[in-house]
Amino acid sequence: MTKVWPSKDPDERLDYTVDWTDRLSSETITNSTWAISGLDAVLTTDGDAIENPRTKIWLLAGTLNKTYYVLNHITTSGGRIMEQTVKIKIRAK
Repeated sequence: MTKVWPSKDPDERLDYTVDWTDRLSSETITNSTWAISGLDAVLTTDGDAIENPRTKIWLLAGTLNKTYYVLNHITTSGGRIMEQTVKIKIRAK
């Protein structure tokens, strides 16, 4: 299921999180990677972090009125591999 983050302005640098609490049980996140897809490659990352049981990504730029899909791929301490896709729209604030 694709979740939705609040929209951002192309001039903003904002952090967004994925909360893995419901899926982790007693495990922790040991690795997290991110991939962005959309109609162009203008939305970019400016850092990320693991803050168990959440992952965080910082996003910059983006093209006005475009929608992007951000995929978070994690590995857990128990060897599980999980993915979550989140949709984000770029809008003027």
